[in-house]
Amino acid sequence: MTKHPLPTLLTLSALVACSCRGTGEAASQTNPTPLVVHQVLLAGQPSPEASDALGVLLERAGATNVDIADIAFVPDRHTEPTAQAAAFAAFARQEGSGHALFADLLGTPGRGVDEVRGVLADRAGNVVWQTRLRAGEPAFDRAKPAEPMACLLLLVRELQPVLGLEDPERRNAPTGPLAAKLQARSGVPDAAEQAAMAARLAAAKQLGVDLPLVVVPPRLGAAHRGELAEQVAAELRAAGYRRVRVAKEALPFRAQPSPNEQRVLWSAAHSLRSLQARAGGTEHVLAVDLVLRGADRLGAVHTFLLEPAGGLVWVDFQNDHHRDFQALAEPSPAAGAGLAARRLLHELR
Repeated sequence: MTKHPLPTLLTLSALVACSCRGTGEAASQTNPTPLVVHQVLLAGQPSPEASDALGVLLERAGATNVDIADIAFVPDRHTEPTAQAAAFAAFARQEGSGHALFADLLGTPGRGVDEVRGVLADRAGNVVWQTRLRAGEPAFDRAKPAEPMACLLLLVRELQPVLGLEDPERRNAPTGPLAAKLQARSGVPDAAEQAAMAARLAAAKQLGVDLPLVVVPPRLGAAHRGELAEQVAAELRAAGYRRVRVAKEALPFRAQPSPNEQRVLWSAAHSLRSLQARAGGTEHVLAVDLVLRGADRLGAVHTFLLEPAGGLVWVDFQNDHHRDFQALAEPSPAAGAGLAARRLLHELR
């Protein structure tokens, strides 16, 4: 078994982004009892990213005073799930106070999710709730979880009646301190910078088809591809943008590798901002990062529009959880470049 045979947590990026845009109300701290999320296991291995995702989902469902434990509980696989749950409850009682939650996502290479387990223990070390979901269970069959985020969402939905929670995907779901921490860690701009970006985008829209724009060669893996820049520029010109040219030289930006796509996205955005601020110029800059999953599979399309002085105007990400990405006939580099052009055109209209 590989370390993480289940798919990576790409959807954590969307969750963090949604939680940090200020559309929901702040979670009220009315619950005096801490809810400690112990490290989520993915195929037997602790995953800090999955643990963060579960914590944010709980906050969005209305849980308050949520914390993430650094320590991991790894059950004895030779014992029955009921005995494993009791062992976790005893473990959690020794490690801290409050209610403790444990999630165990089981899977195998090439098959995805086999089983989703959850245990909730009280501060006295008693198991107050546990679940074991797999094929044949109505909740599992309805959800058909194929990746970790779907498993975690399934667990939170099972916990709703137990903890008096609401739908974490409802409109205006509350944000909480954990989401704010993830925002800062991921590099997602704060509210002031998001407002500044919105103002820059409005100014770019005012220029319309006269927006002066240079397309730098998109990055694909470790290479920058000039022919893909020509493709993007051609699509923009076909849409009526008259002042579009292709740069001969790439902007050698860097992105921080991470299972959290927001960290990848915004680290690249900050790298581009620094490079363009030093380079200067009179044109807006369009950069595209075609993110590979594995050696040759396009996993995401990150698109960046910057002011001549380097200020971020618009940052966009698309992956297989987004409708526009899913609509691609084939997730090839050329299709990704075309998607970046269409996303920008839609935003500028």
